[in-house]
Amino acid sequence: MRIAALAAAVLALAVPDALQKKIASAKKDTFGSMNLSVLVKVTNDTKEEFRFGVGAAYIDNHPVTDRVLVAPAGASFIVRLSDVAVDAAVAGQDPAILKVAPPKS
Repeated sequence: MRIAALAAAVLALAVPDALQKKIASAKKDTFGSMNLSVLVKVTNDTKEEFRFGVGAAYIDNHPVTDRVLVAPAGASFIVRLSDVAVDAAVAGQDPAILKVAPPKS
């Protein structure tokens, strides 16, 4: 799996075609009962707080949907992707997990 930072996304997930095929084959072998879990440690390595939007994910094991959060300078946290985001990535949709939030007004 590839984790990417794009202009509009702080964290996006892409699954290469070869891995998509392996996962599809493994799901057939387990009669579709295989669950994938993706965890990513994110560190704000800037000297300023960073605002980001979350569509649907677990942040430090707390479910978060449609919220703007702030990572203080130097802060780290764990993002666990939702099942929907993982399934979308495996399907080749490259979902954006964390997005750049608009500045405070």
